[in-house]
Amino acid sequence: TRVIWNGVLQDVTANRNLRELTNNRQLQQAIAERFKAASAFLSHEIRNQLHPQSVVLAMMKEEMPEWSNKIDMTLDANKTVSAMLSRFFDLSKWESGEFPVTTAMFPIMPLFQSIGSYARGKGATVKGLASTQPTWHVKADEQLLKQAAFNLISNASNFSDGQPFVVKVTFEQNNHNLGVIVIAVADKGRGMTAEQLTNVMVPFGQIRKARDVMTGTGLGLPLTKAMVESGHKGTLTLMSKGLGKGTTATMRVPVEWEAQPEAPRRESDDPLWWVSPHASVTADILVVDDMKMNRRVTTHRANKLGLSYHEAANGEQALDLLCKNTYSMVFMDRHMPGMN
Repeated sequence: TRVIWNGVLQDVTANRNLRELTNNRQLQQAIAERFKAASAFLSHEIRNQLHPQSVVLAMMKEEMPEWSNKIDMTLDANKTVSAMLSRFFDLSKWESGEFPVTTAMFPIMPLFQSIGSYARGKGATVKGLASTQPTWHVKADEQLLKQAAFNLISNASNFSDGQPFVVKVTFEQNNHNLGVIVIAVADKGRGMTAEQLTNVMVPFGQIRKARDVMTGTGLGLPLTKAMVESGHKGTLTLMSKGLGKGTTATMRVPVEWEAQPEAPRRESDDPLWWVSPHASVTADILVVDDMKMNRRVTTHRANKLGLSYHEAANGEQALDLLCKNTYSMVFMDRHMPGMN
């Protein structure tokens, strides 16, 4: 239908469709905003209930070591719920368009090395590092890409049924300023059917066998997909030839790139410049302090950062743990009884 209004030809049908489209978008945005607000409230309230439980359970574990296994099971369940809440909240922020993606130029070599160290710590074979040059710099959100890669590696570790898996990192140069970061994670574990390949990309669509213990949140792959595809306009694909035939996850992220001269590393730029990550760590950190509250403060922060840890109340315990384990870092009190 067309009408003339003040000498201007108006398409009434097109205008009505445009208004309806605008209203639908506004409605979707309003729903996304409510979803994000509800997720934030839910996450905050449940965490408030979980935190005192975890603190009390940790104290009980120290006072009643015979209950350690059962307490650890409960603490692990609390940790899984916390991870689920964090990822659920992150997904809600993606839906509302408020998840921050901060892109900047950075050298690709440290990113690949960090992914490689994490993968080796999970028992994977890492390929592709030798072909990466320290002068290559790319523009992307480094932390998001690292988190996305870690999620894929963690999934492969959980579902490979103890079989070896391979992580391959590659940088493809399309021309002098455009390229693609490629991270492929291939395992020979459980594999998936075509239907399962679709389901795992849906929130809470986690695949597991009957009677299996839940090993994750069911949100890792959907969140990874959002980071790669919504955040970086890349692609995340899953391939499997069927049950028992393994799975390959591949993320491809288009980026701008340039070659920059390798700058010397300065202590003022990175206070931990002297730390080299261990590929075979038993736990991320060892906390040594005879004051229980001091240990609690450090381990609480480690939990929030997703770091694993061991504790020792004095120097003798610390030496015993160091003889049996490997750590990336030790937080140590200078003044302790028996051995400082």
